[in-house]
Formats: sequence, structure tokens, C-alpha cells
Amino acid sequence: MNEDGKTQLEEKGPILNVSGAAVRQQVSKCLRCGECCRRSSPSLHVQDLALLRAEKIPLDRFVTLRVGEPIFSPIENKVRFLKRERIKMKEKPGSHECVYLDAQSQACKLYQHRPWQCRAQSCWDPALAQALAEQAPLSRADVLAGAAPLIEVLREHDRRCSFEKLRAAFEQLKQSQGQSIDQVLELLAFEDHFRNFIADKLSLPAGSLDFFFGRSFEDRLGLFGFQVQIEADGSKILKPLESAEKTE
Repeated sequence: MNEDGKTQLEEKGPILNVSGAAVRQQVSKCLRCGECCRRSSPSLHVQDLALLRAEKIPLDRFVTLRVGEPIFSPIENKVRFLKRERIKMKEKPGSHECVYLDAQSQACKLYQHRPWQCRAQSCWDPALAQALAEQAPLSRADVLAGAAPLIEVLREHDRRCSFEKLRAAFEQLKQSQGQSIDQVLELLAFEDHFRNFIADKLSLPAGSLDFFFGRSFEDRLGLFGFQVQIEADGSKILKPLESAEKTE
């Protein structure tokens, strides 16, 4: 502090006393660092319908998250259960990183046709992204408008293969100390048969089942601490994750 009572920092002028608002004003554009793309892939909103109809992004790049499915919310930084379905860009296996993030350049490979949520993301001001998160997400019914028979089939899948039923089956498995294992296996087999039977009969595009039906029950068993292991004879058994053999 000098004789006028000022600190050395104050003596150096306004540069070191710049306000937070001024800093945000200077960096209020995307630096394309890839941070938001590593935290989560985007969900689709009504503004993205044109992208899908113009086939700028193929359906096999999307996954439908169904009602009752647990998801990680990067805004809330916690896991929550969905009350409304949403369509989401797929993420790289074992992470929350968007499939369109280039690992080497950290740039979006879809930047010119990126979804609305990506355009709303701004690390310097989260207000727009938070406002968008409060809007109703795009649904399969929105995308498939005009295909009423297919929409009804997907709704029947939701009714007969709901996440509520899967959670209830695993809760019963726990309470019965493993005695109700057949109930779980029957539910897994039925869900697998339903999605593949309909896909075959309707000739749905290859690789698009995650969009039409969401992730299979088998893919979500890790949520309950289990996985399916295929035996040498082709049969499937349910094994706890801690005792299952590690696979690549």
C-alpha cells in the first residue's frame, strides 16, 4: 500500500479491476473448446424438426429416452427420472460425450447442422440453455406425424415394456432373494422380441431401433447392477456386474 492508501493492484489501473460483466462481454462467443459436448449430447426440440426432415442427421444417430428412464442432467448435475420422453443425440460408449465431437480437434463434426440446444449453449451465460430445458422436448410422435399406425405400435411398446415394469421386476427380485428371476428374464425376452419383430415386419431402417424403441432393456441392466451373459449354447443368463467377466 502506498502513501495514498492504495494497493499495488489498484495503482496498476483499470485493467486489473475489470468487472465480470466486461469479461463476459469480451468472450461472449463459442470458443469451440468441446467442454459442453463432453458433458452431454443434446436433446432435440421443435426447432430441430427441419433438420430431421431434411435428413441432415440420420435416425441412427439418435436414441429415444423413454418415460421413467433415469438420465443424467448436466444442468442439475444429478440423475433424475424422465417424466416426458425425449430424443437425444447418441453418446460415445462409456461416457456422456456426444458422438459428433471429434476427439483430436475437439470440434463438432456436425457444427453447421447442430441441434438447437447446441446453439443455445453458452458457458458465459446459461440463461438461454436453461430456458430451452424448460420447454417440451421433441417426441417421436412429433417426428413421425402422419404415421399414426406406427406411433400406436410404439405406444403399445411403451405400455407393455415400461421402465416402471422393469424397476418393479428388479425390486421383486431383491425382495424374493432371487426367486423371481424368471419374471425378469421373461420381461427381457418379451421386450427384445417386440422390438425386433416389429422392426422386421415394418422394415425399419437398420441401426434405428434406439430411436424408434429407445434403448433395450438388456442395454439398461447396468442400472440395476446386472448384465446379460450369453453362454456357449446361445442361452442367456443374468449375472451381477461385480461377478461378471470383464469385456471390452
